[in-house]
Amino acid sequence: MNHPLLENVLLTGRWQVSPQAITASAPGVMVQFAATTKELSFDLEGEARYRLDIDGKETEQFTIDARETHKVKVQGDGVHQFRLIKVSESNPGKINLYGIDLGKGGKFGPKPKASNRRIEFIGDSYSVGYGNMANGPEDGTVFEKTDASWPTDTRRTFRLTP
Repeated sequence: MNHPLLENVLLTGRWQVSPQAITASAPGVMVQFAATTKELSFDLEGEARYRLDIDGKETEQFTIDARETHKVKVQGDGVHQFRLIKVSESNPGKINLYGIDLGKGGKFGPKPKASNRRIEFIGDSYSVGYGNMANGPEDGTVFEKTDASWPTDTRRTFRLTP
């Protein structure tokens, strides 16, 4: 099975691909691509929080509750590098990515190359980082305060405590 986006995007993590959608349930999965565009939109479904990086910098975090199109304005000319990271668990179930629209005149750049490195963490809330963005036990909900992209985030230090 193939999805049209696979010609242009690199998937990182565990994904299931069908002609209709690219599906995941685990936190920390990523979609990476290069594009020349002034705007883009993600057609997403399922409850999850996402982080969008443009050119290696976090530009926003957003939450999707059902099937929605999330629109983004892009600053600057030329080819940009995009990384969409699912930073939360999906309770319940999974998320679907149906497509990425680059807007009028937008076009995909070269597909990113996969790294030769392979590390996979299989575990529980310690390895996913449940609540790792909270300042204490009363600071928000686990859904709001989990960021599975923490290894790429230098704002916090992840530490296991007995």
